[in-house]
Parts: sequence; C-alpha cells; structure tokens
Amino acid sequence: MPVHLLDGSRQYDCCYSEITDDFHSLDDVSWYGSAYFLCICAFQLVFGKLYTISPVKWVYLVVIGIFKVGNIVSTSASSSNALIVGRAVAGLGSAGILSGAILIVAYSVPLRKRPIFTGFVGAMYGVALVAGPLMGGAFTDNPSLGWPWCFWINLPLGAVTIFFILFFTTIRKSSGRQLNVEGKDPPKDLPGQPS
Repeated sequence: MPVHLLDGSRQYDCCYSEITDDFHSLDDVSWYGSAYFLCICAFQLVFGKLYTISPVKWVYLVVIGIFKVGNIVSTSASSSNALIVGRAVAGLGSAGILSGAILIVAYSVPLRKRPIFTGFVGAMYGVALVAGPLMGGAFTDNPSLGWPWCFWINLPLGAVTIFFILFFTTIRKSSGRQLNVEGKDPPKDLPGQPS
C-alpha cells in the first residue's frame, strides 16, 4: 500500500523537468502523469469486479506485481514513449491496489477494529503526499542517483509488501450475508451497470 501511495503522490512532479531534459520531449510531459491516472480510472471498476470473483489475496499480489513491472519499465525507459508505457502499466496495477487494501482490511480485521485500520490506510496517503515530493526532489537533485530512483524506490518497498501479504496475512471471506433492513428490497443493479 505505501508503494502505491508514493507513486500516486506528487513524487514525480519535481523530476519531470529532468526527464524532459533527458528525453528532449517537452511535448510528452503531460502524459507522464496522465497515463498513470488514466489507467487507474479506466481499470478500477474492473479490479473491483475481479476482487468479487477471485481470491482477494492473490489478486492483490498480482496487481502489486503489475505495478512493479510498470516501475521497472519506467526506470529502464530509454525514451519518453517507453516511460509513458511504464507509467500506464504502473497505473493499471495501481488501479487494484487501493481497493484491495480496503478489502484486505475488511476481510482480515474484526469489525470493531476496522475503522482504525481504514484510518491507517488514509493516514498513509497523507504521509505519502508529504514524503513523495521530498523524496522525488532528493533523488532528482542527487547526481549519483537521478530521476530513475523515483521509480526504483518502489521496488524494495513492494517486495516487503508482497512478503508480508504472502506470509503474514490471513484473509477470510465474508459470510456473504447482506444487512437485513426490514421492509426494504435488496439493492438492485442500475440499468446498464455491469453486474
């Protein structure tokens, strides 16, 4: 989860000028962030549906893997187009990370403690919004590291996340019961909504 938040924060805003200078691609600068967020918006509902029909733990591990592949492509990009593709792939993986984190909390934490853990997820986003630009600026300004480290930093953090999810997280499925509201019909899909 922290990995996705660092990537989704404004970490890269401070390194776009360096990337643009390296690739001589001022026309593409708007796509560096847009490709990422466009894929998040386009695929978030798809992953939401995938979480309902597949085991949450394994879907979550797959989306973290997709996110890591996107970061590897972004880091090793030799052109502006390759970086945009890497950002799009990272956005594809990121589309399932936040909803997966909330589902893991919902399925693995007792009901009494869920608000606390959900609050931690939200607090991580706030920390990432502050830490992301600071880290991105530090990497970009350091001549021995450079802008690729903005993407490399996500790889070890993602490995730690995968390790803990794989070995220390037990996810039990919900009972499938819906809340019983007397006199109310169960919710129905809206016309045209994918079910």
